[in-house]
Formats: sequence, C-alpha cells, structure tokens
Amino acid sequence: MSNDGMTKAGEILLLVGSIMQVVASAVVVIMAIVLAVVGASTSSSSSPNAGAIFRALPIVYGIFGAIGIVGSVFGFLSYGRAKRGDLSGAFAFGLTASLLPPLQVVLLMGAIFCKVGAKPTAGSAPPSGR
Repeated sequence: MSNDGMTKAGEILLLVGSIMQVVASAVVVIMAIVLAVVGASTSSSSSPNAGAIFRALPIVYGIFGAIGIVGSVFGFLSYGRAKRGDLSGAFAFGLTASLLPPLQVVLLMGAIFCKVGAKPTAGSAPPSGR
C-alpha cells in the first residue's frame, strides 16, 4: 500500500472510529440516565442494598461516558489534523483518543496508518545508510 493510500485509510479509520466512539458514549450516558431513574424509583424499604447499587452505577457509567466523549473529541481533532496534512499531529491525537477507556482499535489503526503514511518534509534529512 502506498503512503497516500495509507494516509487515506488512516483518515477513514479515524473518522469511523470517532463516530463509533460517539455512539458508544451516547449509549453509556443514556444507560446512566436510565439507571438513575430506576434508582430514584426503587424503594429502599424492600432491599436497602439495591438502592445503593442503583445510586452508584449511574455515577460510574456517567464517568465512563464522559471519558468516551473526551476520546471522541480527540478522535475528531485527529481526523481534522489528518485532513489538513498534519500527520504527526493526527497520530498524537489519534493515539490519545484510542487509549482512553475503552481501547479503540479502529482509532489506533488509523493513528498508526497516519504515522506510517507520513511523508518526509522538505527540510528533513534523508535517512543515512549507517
């Protein structure tokens, strides 16, 4: 695969991974809201521990949803950098986005393809044979 092809594949993977992360984060946030509503509607007289569980789970899911949203923002920033030709910046943002929980393999592959497909700049020295 040529460098241009790798770069284009990296751009597509960064966009698809970011969209997938937005959808997953939205589902997690909706799940947190539903659990908060269920927790508020359960009576603590039937089982006191059930109320504590339903009060703690929405907080955990909310934190994971927020981390996922931050990861998707980094993913879209990475895609924007790749579209403008800043492949090193795209790699940095893509790597950050892919390592935020949960691990996004699609974003990671896109970041790697952008790094591998990076063209040397005019001011850089050619690789030496040493």
